[in-house]
Amino acid sequence: MLIYRKDYKQKVDAFISNMKVVETKDNITDKFQKKLRSTLNDCKQLVETHSKWKHINLNPDAPVLRGLIKVHKEDTPIRPVVNYKSAPSYNLVKWFAKVLKE
Repeated sequence: MLIYRKDYKQKVDAFISNMKVVETKDNITDKFQKKLRSTLNDCKQLVETHSKWKHINLNPDAPVLRGLIKVHKEDTPIRPVVNYKSAPSYNLVKWFAKVLKE
């Protein structure tokens, strides 16, 4: 199914406004990254000192929201899809999930 870019943007904007999302002027990604680093520095028993750099995303960015069109539904609403790979805690959570699984 093809959709015009302006229609796609309208659907995503409508989804965001329906969720009552508030835009911040601060870059909370940087603040979260600093807090994450200090927490890892304090957790010497949980994370080895020489490997803690592996669990930090060195160039973090806010996760990106995309909308997939639900073509099987009436009025073709969107399904939100968020890519967290650029998030500050992505590598840490991935490692921690592996540790918990073992």
